[in-house]
Amino acid sequence: MKKEETAITLANGGMHSQKAYRKIKDMLNNNYYTSPRLYHLVMMGSEQSRDYQAAMKALCLELRRKEIPCQWKGCLEVEDEKGLHFHVFILAEAKYRNPCSVLNHNSQHWLNVMMQKRELTYYIAPPENPMHRTRLGKRVNYATLAGDKLADCLVWISYLVKSRSKIQGMSRTYFGSQPNRAC
Repeated sequence: MKKEETAITLANGGMHSQKAYRKIKDMLNNNYYTSPRLYHLVMMGSEQSRDYQAAMKALCLELRRKEIPCQWKGCLEVEDEKGLHFHVFILAEAKYRNPCSVLNHNSQHWLNVMMQKRELTYYIAPPENPMHRTRLGKRVNYATLAGDKLADCLVWISYLVKSRSKIQGMSRTYFGSQPNRAC
């Protein structure tokens, strides 16, 4: 297999796991969604991976309850400032329902309430490339996967496999939904 790197991984200590990157790319390249959106959620506030996994399980259940199919891939990282934190990229179908009805920052909406109950903080990191902005130039919290945008999303999602901030010797670094049991 050819070793891959992206601008993001090169700027952050290289690629931590080629195998994980192949699985992540597969999620974007081989999904059945007709109007896919990609969200980058960062969770903080716990030193236990199971707390982040439980939050993701609850989030997937809520998306499923709202009839929004989704898949996700995530990783654990440690930094002095943030401590243990969890990055997750969520690929959601937006053809019939708007995923932003669940994935938003509004203080009274479901995601914020669920995170507060679990004593976690979070933010939704928008894509940096201006190609993902609306026609009016407004920044959105998600990326669509059409044409050149897909290529940019394949680079953006490589953030999960950068070497910087990965924990050496941790039994499990990468997490995700199963393709046949996607959330």
